[in-house]
Amino acid sequence: LSLNNVIEISKISTGQVNVSISEFSVNSLLEDLYSSFHSTAIDQNLKMMFKGIANFNNSIIKSDEAKLNVILSNLISNAIKFTNVGTIEFGCVMKENTHHFYVKDTGVGIPKDIQSTIFEEFRQADVSIARNYEGAGLGLAICKGLVELLGGKIWVESEVAKGSTFWFSVPL
Repeated sequence: LSLNNVIEISKISTGQVNVSISEFSVNSLLEDLYSSFHSTAIDQNLKMMFKGIANFNNSIIKSDEAKLNVILSNLISNAIKFTNVGTIEFGCVMKENTHHFYVKDTGVGIPKDIQSTIFEEFRQADVSIARNYEGAGLGLAICKGLVELLGGKIWVESEVAKGSTFWFSVPL
């Protein structure tokens, strides 16, 4: 159990997290994340790739870069942790004046009946699956709290044994 995660979720739920808005490049953020996680993925025989925003003007956004980094880092870490073979892909697409970030994996997947609860504190997708992986079940709750703090939404599309795609939106 990571004490930092417990402290972070406590701060989020008591409104003690400040948002620091600045202008930055989504593509640079994605490149930095790729650099940070690529060797871990390679060590586990996973292929990793990312897709930035093709139009440079759309890649410059105003948001909290540090919070987006934490959200994406948590999602990428989970993808690596729960994927034994295949690929991890992450990136950002523009839809309806909103940036939609995603992390897609070919991992264990999440059963439909519990997809709605995985963003709650201290929850893990499947106790029998999660038993094989360390973690307190706070990463996704932190992601949800930070996404909502930025005015966005987070959701998952997943199929057992085929993988998951975690999406979150951040308004312009």
